[in-house]
Amino acid sequence: MQSSKDLTHIIGGFGWVTNSAENPSGATFYLDEIKYDKSRPDELRFLVSFETLPSINPDRYIKNASFIYDNALALLAFSARGNNEDLRRAKILADAFVHAQNNDRYYTDGRLRNAYMSGDLIDHLTSKVRIPGWWDPIDKKWYEDEFQVSTYTGDLARVMIALLSYYKKVGGAQYLEVAMTLGEWIETKTKDNRGTGGYTGGYKGWETNPQKITWKSTEHNIDIYVAFMLLYEVTGDMKWKERALHAKSFIEAMWDGDKNHFWTGTLDDGVAINYGNIPADIQAGAIMAINSYPSALSWVEDNYYTEHDGFKGFDFNTDKDGVWFEGTAQMAIAYQINGDTNKSDTYLAELQKAQAFATNTNGKGIVAACHDGVTTGFEWTYFNRLHIGATAWYIFTEKGYNPYWGSDTTPPLAPINITSTPDNWTNKNSFSITWTNPDDLSGIAGAYYKLESAPTSNTDGTYTTSKPFTVSATAEGGQDIYVWLKDRAGNNSYLNRNSTILYYDGTAPTDGNLTATPGDGQISLSWLGFSDNGGSGLKLTNTYKVVRDASSYPDSQCTNGTQVYLGTDSSTIEAGLTNGTTYYYQVCAYDNAGNVSPGVKGNATPQGDDDCFIATAAYGSYLDPHIKVLRYFRDNYLLTNPVGRAFIKIYYRVSPPIAELISEHEMLKIATRWCLTPIVYAAKYPAGALLSIIGLIAISIVWKIKRRRNLMIKLSRLNKI
Repeated sequence: MQSSKDLTHIIGGFGWVTNSAENPSGATFYLDEIKYDKSRPDELRFLVSFETLPSINPDRYIKNASFIYDNALALLAFSARGNNEDLRRAKILADAFVHAQNNDRYYTDGRLRNAYMSGDLIDHLTSKVRIPGWWDPIDKKWYEDEFQVSTYTGDLARVMIALLSYYKKVGGAQYLEVAMTLGEWIETKTKDNRGTGGYTGGYKGWETNPQKITWKSTEHNIDIYVAFMLLYEVTGDMKWKERALHAKSFIEAMWDGDKNHFWTGTLDDGVAINYGNIPADIQAGAIMAINSYPSALSWVEDNYYTEHDGFKGFDFNTDKDGVWFEGTAQMAIAYQINGDTNKSDTYLAELQKAQAFATNTNGKGIVAACHDGVTTGFEWTYFNRLHIGATAWYIFTEKGYNPYWGSDTTPPLAPINITSTPDNWTNKNSFSITWTNPDDLSGIAGAYYKLESAPTSNTDGTYTTSKPFTVSATAEGGQDIYVWLKDRAGNNSYLNRNSTILYYDGTAPTDGNLTATPGDGQISLSWLGFSDNGGSGLKLTNTYKVVRDASSYPDSQCTNGTQVYLGTDSSTIEAGLTNGTTYYYQVCAYDNAGNVSPGVKGNATPQGDDDCFIATAAYGSYLDPHIKVLRYFRDNYLLTNPVGRAFIKIYYRVSPPIAELISEHEMLKIATRWCLTPIVYAAKYPAGALLSIIGLIAISIVWKIKRRRNLMIKLSRLNKI
């Protein structure tokens, strides 16, 4: 073999064939140094759709087939994750679609085939894209599959969606051009005005005369609707929106509101509904594409849920003969969009289990079905083979990604470190709420918030795009505020919420009572009964403020006057006052929010020489030592408690006329002094007085016991007589 010969078009590697008939004694085969130098990581190519098994008849038909549906999903998956290596691989696939459109072996109208050959995309002898097929050793003939060489509108729309998603991410006019060319092909070749409109299925068969498909598929039109809407968003050209609505009208016509599901589409006449086999994917697909018809999920649960080979999931059709993992992933995404994360997580776990334990898995990809021969109700079945499409749908589920719109499907996590400013009690009803956004695939667009009670639905609150935002409490006493986030894809979940408290108290404390008791050059003040009704409670420090004035009561809230006291006690004594002068007091209370009570008022007039009226009259002078003892007792004992203060008030009210009478009669003075002597003694020697009282009580008790004993003795003697 000549080493200089161009072998770049050789795909079979090195091979040698012999047989025993021609070598009855055996053969010796000599190998020299053989090398393969075909490291071309950026060469245009598509990914083979299935990892097939050797020597199994069904596998040979798909062994080298790269379906454009699967490769469009792979392009979306690479774009969604979007690291440098992902984007490098995505570019290979995007460029492969561009080349395939412009280098078909026959067509020049912009269509793509349903599948191309894996490996090298370009036939180096013809420069055209290669079509998959297989060699039949019996017929000694090369065969191609009719479906693989055909063109289905839904698959073209999937390619459009993938290319537009990649274009929006990295740019590239060629990708937009291919998408528009495919869109024009769908419009001119498959638009249908029969019945409820929509677009037909495409063309099947080989060139030069493929057969037009006249039935219409709900799934195809879902794909077309999204592809045309994306073209409208990118170009702003209204024709794409009009075409999208033409597809959407057909989709809506296929909805059965009584049964809560979509029909498959129409029969060949384009009018009669196909009431036969109904695939599960159109139910989930409608939710991903239109974000409506959530009741279809319940219908799928009732008619497609199945358990096989240790896995739970959904079948392609209603015979429930196996778990179809691609459809199970589609349902998981639909659940995410519908906000049912519990169910989504359940089926995501099943996909993860299939990745690890399903038959024929490699621990990385996802097999198409849990076992071979899972029927669809159509002309094909699913096998237990690793599948690019199923794996891509698993990636979308794992990432919470809607491959139709290139947006995520999962609601943001709860706000992090949510705070309210101020974060303590205040009487100003204005709070600034802020937080840290969690990571989210599409980014955070805004937030919902609700006061007082927890939300019960995703929209049970007020929506704002401000961060931070300002809010006022609707009630006093510490009010909860709940916040949950919405991302740019429109996802939100009230279950993913966080909360903080608005500490608002706008109500002043309620005033209590004030007692002002005069003394000699001083006034004793005591107060009680203050309370707070706004929720913050009376202040723990500097709770009470006392102010006074010598001419009139201070203003409300103790805003003027001389401060007499500031603290937490409930009484104080102001000394150094002028006897005979009336002093006006006001006591105010503070709560923890800074509110001040209006204040309670009281006044008193300190008394000097004749303030101990009766004692002064009895002893003849207020300078008498006995009076000093009584005055000390009054100031240091009686005025320090409520009972004593009440007694003093009564004494000052009734004693002046009695004192005047005593001062006019010497005998009354003597008698009064005798009466005051024990009181003076008790006041001067309170401990001794207490012991005297105890002693008198003890003597009284002993005397009574002795007297009773003597009485009992006398009675005993009388009984003997």
